[in-house]
Amino acid sequence: MYAKVTQLRDKGRRRREQEIVADAGNRGRLQAFIVEGYPVMHFFEWGSQAVGSADLLFPLYQPQIIGLRDRAMMVRGWQRDSFDAENAATTLQEWAVEILNETPPVTDAPLHGPKLTA
Repeated sequence: MYAKVTQLRDKGRRRREQEIVADAGNRGRLQAFIVEGYPVMHFFEWGSQAVGSADLLFPLYQPQIIGLRDRAMMVRGWQRDSFDAENAATTLQEWAVEILNETPPVTDAPLHGPKLTA
């Protein structure tokens, strides 16, 4: 689903309300999976699902919806500060997730497979 996500914590500490309001957040594709028995929420660049997309934020592990605020869901979970699982620090993170009903950017790229030209 197309969403806007704003991180509410920085290295585990809650950001000030002024910082959160001033943050425009990131827009992209939100997906949740079960990995080895644990839920994981990913936030990707918008694009074709057939092609791997870059993460806009580090994944949120064991996410839980903890509340609603204005138009956003508040989701809390654990976030690593890098993709190196052995050396990454894991901290508590909260996301404000606003589901967007606008259409994501349109591209000329095909949804699946290579683009065929005649």
